[in-house]
Amino acid sequence: MEALFRRKALGLAPFTILSCDNMPNNGEITRQAVCELASLRSEEFAKWIKESVAFPCSMVDRIVPAMTDESRARLQAELDCNDPNAVMCEAFSQWVVEDNFPLGRPDWELDGVQMVKDVHPFETMKLRLLNGSHSLLAYVGSAAKLNTVADAAADPKLIALIRHYMTLEAAPTLNMPESVDVHAYIENLIRRFSNDSLQHKLAQIGMDGSQKIPQRWLPVAENRLALNQEIPAIALGVAAWLFYVRGESVTGQTHIVDDPMSQTFSEIHARNSDPESLIREMLTLESVFPERLRQDEGFFQSVLKSYLTLTTKGVVDCLQFDQPDTARFGE
Repeated sequence: MEALFRRKALGLAPFTILSCDNMPNNGEITRQAVCELASLRSEEFAKWIKESVAFPCSMVDRIVPAMTDESRARLQAELDCNDPNAVMCEAFSQWVVEDNFPLGRPDWELDGVQMVKDVHPFETMKLRLLNGSHSLLAYVGSAAKLNTVADAAADPKLIALIRHYMTLEAAPTLNMPESVDVHAYIENLIRRFSNDSLQHKLAQIGMDGSQKIPQRWLPVAENRLALNQEIPAIALGVAAWLFYVRGESVTGQTHIVDDPMSQTFSEIHARNSDPESLIREMLTLESVFPERLRQDEGFFQSVLKSYLTLTTKGVVDCLQFDQPDTARFGE
């Protein structure tokens, strides 16, 4: 902030501020925060920043599970590393940066950075394909008593589920540059999910579902339903999530529901023993479900059907997804 203030006073062009935080639209969010802080010094200063400083967006894609006692012990054993700040991650990495640097920039492309005009399509692809599939594996995999993403990815029926979701439900809602091979991205995700060295816990991914699924699944559901397209994978995912936030499995095993709305979920489950009334009330939650879905009877029926199958027949009966025909990709 002080550096910008001094450059303005000297009549120098401002430097570019690049946000590397892992959140959508991070450049604009940074702009708003910086301008708000600058306004405490003067409105003129804030106006200059808003009009003169570039805040490009960026997107990072790399799976980095939360550290556990087991992963710390592994680092100690394999690398003799006793660093409390150490992390473990996959080998894959992707960094996409909006090419908006008025004073120039290093040739980051030489090290694999993708410089693009618009980061938002890449953010959307990551949210709907990678994160959306992760959430599917988390809730459906948990119902199947699995522990990690790699465990879930070792099940052909769960792989068929996320392939169906990505290929036939999520991918058609994307608007990617022609240079991006979405099908190759999907297949690479399958390989990444199969990485059993990460031990990425489904319970970690399942945290804060009320904050995640509105970004990952529900825009896809709105888009497809508006076109009269079916969304069986998303319906199953929502049903599995609604069951997950009950905090108890079919066999009575309990788990912690780590979600800011956990108390609300507990109260709704407690007063609705009938699945139909339970699903109806849950789908009225305005903070989770957009109006289009709250009012869609077809969406309700699809979720209810999956919920009933899941709770009366089990996960296996829910997983009747054939491997999608790649010739239909993007329809």
